[in-house]
Amino acid sequence: MKHIKYLVFFILTIASCKKEFEGVRPDAKINQLRDQYSQQLTGAKNGWIGYLFPAGGGGYTFKFTFNDKHRVKTYATIDAKKAESPDESSYRLVADQLVSLYFDTYSYLHQLADPDESKSGGRRGGGKISDFEFAIIESSADTMKLRGNHNESQLILIRAKDNEGDNFIKDAFNLNNKIDDINQLRHYYNNVKLNNKEYGTIINTELNTISFYHSENGLFNSFYTEYAMSSKGIVLKTPFIAGDLRINYIDDFNINKTSNSATAKINGKTEIKFSNSDKPLIIDKEAPRRMYLTNKNHTSSHGFTIEGKKDAVGIRKFPLFNFLVFVPRRYIDPIDALYVIYGEDFNVGPLFTTNYNDQGILSFKPIRLLTGIDPGEELEKIIIQQNNLWFDPNGFYVYQTGKENYDLVSIKDSKVWIRFN
Repeated sequence: MKHIKYLVFFILTIASCKKEFEGVRPDAKINQLRDQYSQQLTGAKNGWIGYLFPAGGGGYTFKFTFNDKHRVKTYATIDAKKAESPDESSYRLVADQLVSLYFDTYSYLHQLADPDESKSGGRRGGGKISDFEFAIIESSADTMKLRGNHNESQLILIRAKDNEGDNFIKDAFNLNNKIDDINQLRHYYNNVKLNNKEYGTIINTELNTISFYHSENGLFNSFYTEYAMSSKGIVLKTPFIAGDLRINYIDDFNINKTSNSATAKINGKTEIKFSNSDKPLIIDKEAPRRMYLTNKNHTSSHGFTIEGKKDAVGIRKFPLFNFLVFVPRRYIDPIDALYVIYGEDFNVGPLFTTNYNDQGILSFKPIRLLTGIDPGEELEKIIIQQNNLWFDPNGFYVYQTGKENYDLVSIKDSKVWIRFN
């Protein structure tokens, strides 16, 4: 009994000495931070320019305007319609360990993450491996850096200026189409001289990536990065270093398809000239193996380009054309396929085996020249023309333009090539 009295006395003594908590509790602090971010987002009178880099690769530019009713108006460089016509959806800020920005109804952002490849243009079941819920990592008055909660995509928000209104995304999209003229010069290969060294360059305007490659002691050496569009040029996600030259952005593109020439400026200062060539600067001998063994179906939106003309054989004439798809290991043998996907998931195309060697040559040997739904005589002629290019026994060189994205260039004729994203 005596021990119990002492214990009660000790507890009462401790309780009487306990001080009230002073300071800001963690939950109150995170809620306060959420309110600050809310005011920051809605307080930008011109909205925010968003540069999104999905985990699956590529780069996209957005324009967001947030209001205090939890609604957001969005433009995007995903395609022409989205660049001109805004989408309105809802958003909310969620306070957890970090404050997160949730775009919580279907929007242009959701399309990139859509598992339906006909909507996202990405992998079946995964889309572009992008996000629509983002944790806010850093913030200043004019810039917010965010990271996707699921796939760790990167989103950078920059407060829009007075001259970056609703037409900003349309202008950026149109400029990207203009830059695509470089893919419509006579030959596939474009070279530039940087710091007295020759580099091959590839600009993938569908994926928004730029690649530089060169010979280093006789070996293939390459660099690629995603880029985002401004209304004047392209902003590299990761700067390219060529000697003491650091390339952050490239603008002032001047591309003349008639004279088969192109120029641009690095960092707004140094002019560079693109030399269109009929021969490769160097060959990536490992690229065919990488492409074929990647666990992915490779899609093309235009099929073959010939002498600067996209869709030269006319696959987009198929009714309700979706895409052309190269399917490695379509069957276990392994047998591969090249299908035109059109209509309500109809497919037509050849079956074949794929070969690659240590010289960097990728080639295809036909097994059946036509399988799938009979498209009719006129459309079958298109498949025959495509087969004539695809089964050229000379084969193709392969160049990587993104994380899992490749161009195939005819060895016999560098005016013939096809892009897979």
